[in-house]
Amino acid sequence: VLSALGILDVLNDVAMNTQGVIAQARMSRPIMNRLHAAWSLGFTSGALVGAAAAAARIGIRWHLCIVGAVLLATVHTVRRRLDPVDPPPTPHTENAGTAKRQRVSGLAVLVALAAIGAIGLEVLPNDWAAVLMRDAFDAGRFAGLGTVACAGAMLIGRLAGDHVLMRVGEHRLLVGAQVLVGAGAAITVATPFTAVAVTGLVVWGLGLSVFFPSLYSMAARLPGTSAGAGLGSMLFGQRSGALLVAVSTGAVGEWQGMRAAFAVVAGVSFVLLAVGMNRLRMAVATPATPATPAGA
Repeated sequence: VLSALGILDVLNDVAMNTQGVIAQARMSRPIMNRLHAAWSLGFTSGALVGAAAAAARIGIRWHLCIVGAVLLATVHTVRRRLDPVDPPPTPHTENAGTAKRQRVSGLAVLVALAAIGAIGLEVLPNDWAAVLMRDAFDAGRFAGLGTVACAGAMLIGRLAGDHVLMRVGEHRLLVGAQVLVGAGAAITVATPFTAVAVTGLVVWGLGLSVFFPSLYSMAARLPGTSAGAGLGSMLFGQRSGALLVAVSTGAVGEWQGMRAAFAVVAGVSFVLLAVGMNRLRMAVATPATPATPAGA
């Protein structure tokens, strides 16, 4: 059952973000950051509902049945408004079929690598910040503040991300986000002070907030392939990267401590993301040029 839930979660992820890309194109203004902010709100709401159910001594079976019924009713209500057609492939610039396939394959690998970097930078503070605060800063019962700080900053960043994108453009937004993530990670790893580390995680979360909304949008606009196929490549990297990050962080943390684990995993993830996302942005932003007629 859990394996089926995992598979269906990936399919849902592709479908929801494809619908988001369709809606964004029709509205002619960015909305992906706010859609991902809604995911963050849903994640937080789910955690609160689970905690409330546990406090009320509601059994897990009843809890899941009630939540499942609410979700089914929601899907039934909104499905009539969803677009049943996957957006067509974005035109490409190559004439030869082999060159086209090689370019599409290269972009698919690039988006997968960027997704590995993005999920590494997201999983690290969200899943491991409490361990870092406990082991490196002796935060005790306040160890969870690190996770809350990063997650809260991500939510704020996503709520504001579309407005910032409209004002400064995609290039400046992503460069600024990379600067924030790099600075936040460096502060978190290097400082000996708990309050400064929490501040670093806030900066980290603010920068991190726009990466996945932008990456989903880029993956859906890969030249020469459909939105669903591009998102599938991105999600393959995302889910594979989450497994790699968990194993790598635990192994390095056990060997050299959590500061070293954060430094190594964040450093490698940052390089993958920066290289992959910047090249993707240029590939997606480059307008298609007409093919030269044979014999011209």
